[in-house]
Amino acid sequence: MVGYEFLRHFRLTVDYRSQVLTLAEGQVAGREGRAAPRAEIPLRLAHPAKPLIVVPATVAGTGPHPFALDTGASVCVIARPLATRLGIRTKVIPALTGGGGAIPSSSGLVPSLAVEAARVTNLSVADFLEALSQALGSELLGIVGHNYLREFLVMVDYPSGVLRLE
Repeated sequence: MVGYEFLRHFRLTVDYRSQVLTLAEGQVAGREGRAAPRAEIPLRLAHPAKPLIVVPATVAGTGPHPFALDTGASVCVIARPLATRLGIRTKVIPALTGGGGAIPSSSGLVPSLAVEAARVTNLSVADFLEALSQALGSELLGIVGHNYLREFLVMVDYPSGVLRLE
């Protein structure tokens, strides 16, 4: 696993469509010939000791809610209390496997998820965030994963403290 201690010195671009990861020092990687960013937000880490990127997400038109950006997560995840509050129907699914092992989960359909102007509709979501929120010491209401991020060129510019989604 390549983590924050290494990546914090770079500007990284994840291009899911081309299956290419670019690390660069200097100008932001991947910008040549591309349109202006659809979303650009300041980078916020959950905690200096737990440098998970936290983004403000709008779910079904409500928010912003604190979500983690996880380029390694397969799907987006939403906290059960938020799903309940928004009336998102869920059903129990087989346990998901994560860093902590098998995690009891349920699944549902979110009508829309947006990080700034970068919006995706009709996403499947799962829930299991209580333990992660406790480990971070702050509330985390979701994870932005692959089924959202694959729609964008994801640029994490650690030295400038900016996240861009094109």
